[in-house]
Formats: sequence, structure tokens, C-alpha cells
Amino acid sequence: VMSPDRGLRVGDDTLQLRVLDLAEDDSSVSRCSQGDASLDGRFDTLDDASRHCFRKPSHSERSFALTPPSESPGQQGRGRSLPAELRAFSVSHAVEPDIRSSNGEGCHNDLQQLGECIQAQNALSQDIAQLRQNQTVCLETAQEVASLVVEINRAMEAERAARLAEIQERTALRAELRIVCAQVEELARGQQEMRRCMMMMMCAGM
Repeated sequence: VMSPDRGLRVGDDTLQLRVLDLAEDDSSVSRCSQGDASLDGRFDTLDDASRHCFRKPSHSERSFALTPPSESPGQQGRGRSLPAELRAFSVSHAVEPDIRSSNGEGCHNDLQQLGECIQAQNALSQDIAQLRQNQTVCLETAQEVASLVVEINRAMEAERAARLAEIQERTALRAELRIVCAQVEELARGQQEMRRCMMMMMCAGM
């Protein structure tokens, strides 16, 4: 809302005060410096205007609040006569929407990053669970292989023992066979001696 006689630009979230011309000529400066009654009346008018404003400020108004217009030396003196609370009110409320918008964008980005981190964490948790399951399967397989190796070793030991026993039996049989062969040779020699004796007896009887 623009007040034509005061040069005011007012919003519901921001109150931008622009004192362009408090008087039409240099005589108004002297009247303003002589008494405070007229200045108080102007402040009352500004307060009334701020209470009746309901329009949301535009982008140009917010930028105007951040970059106030240049003032002449006389206007700078009148600007310094404004209360510090009123000047701080206009600047702080002009910056507030930009701050809130930037904070909203920052919060949105933070929430998006947090969601991505949660999704990545869930994916990692699933991968870890799958790895643990694979590890369990590998351990079970290793145990089965170890038991099979033990059984194979036992079977090999049993086979070795059987071979050793067979070798021992063969060795014993060979020894017995040698003994039998020796006995057969002795028997054959005895038979030959007996035949020789019989032939000698027959020759002597003739």
C-alpha cells in the first residue's frame, strides 16, 4: 500500500518506511527541527498505516528493504531522527522472508540428503544381512567338507591298514611256502636215497 502524502510502502510481514519528502521545501526542515509535535504526529500516522496493511510484499519491496535509497544530507539527518527500533523493524522484517525461504530450501535439501542416507543405510543393511547369510552357508559347507575329509582320511587309513595286513599275510605265506618247498626237497632226496639202497640190496641178493 502506498500512502501518497507520506511516501510509505507497507506489507503484512514487512514494514518498509521511506521518508522521501517530509516537506516541500527547505523550510520544512527548520519546522521539523523546531518542534517534536509534528514528528510525533507523523509517527502516529505511520503506526496507523502499519496496523491497517494486509498485503504481502512483492519481490521488489523486499529488495528495496535490503537496499535503501540514497538520501541527501538533510534527509540523512531526518532519517537518524527515527527511533532505532523502527528502523530495525523494517530491515529485520524485510530480510525475514528471504531467510525463511533459504532455511526452507536448506531444510528440504537436508531432508532429501537424510532420505538418501537412510536408503543407502537400508541397502547396506540388506547387503550385510546377505553377506552374513552367505557366510553362514559357507561355514556349513566348510564343516561338511571337513567332515568328508575326516571320513576320507579314515577310509584311507583303513585301506592302508588292510594293505599292510595283506602284505604281512603274503610275507607269511611266502615264508611257509619256502618251508614247504624245503621239506619237499628233503623228501625227494630221502626217496632217492631209499631207491638207491633198495637197488643195492637187490644187487647183493643176486
